[in-house]
Amino acid sequence: MIMGFIDAMRGEGFAVETICRVLREQGVRVAARTYRAWSSPVRRVAARTVADAVVVDAIRSLRVDEDGRATPESLSPTRTPLAR
Repeated sequence: MIMGFIDAMRGEGFAVETICRVLREQGVRVAARTYRAWSSPVRRVAARTVADAVVVDAIRSLRVDEDGRATPESLSPTRTPLAR
């Protein structure tokens, strides 16, 4: 809703920074950077994010049995300590 308002005001010729400053004075917490990120036509995913997702999927695939159920080892968040 706020981004739509900023977009409409920008269409009337106002600068994004000016609109955001006036909105902040009225108590609305918004930054020009936030608007620009919202209005960006291309939102590319970082290569690191894609690589991390591939690794996570590979690890998760190792933690299921042949029927697709989670193995008992994968249900525990930590390793069991060794006996002393």
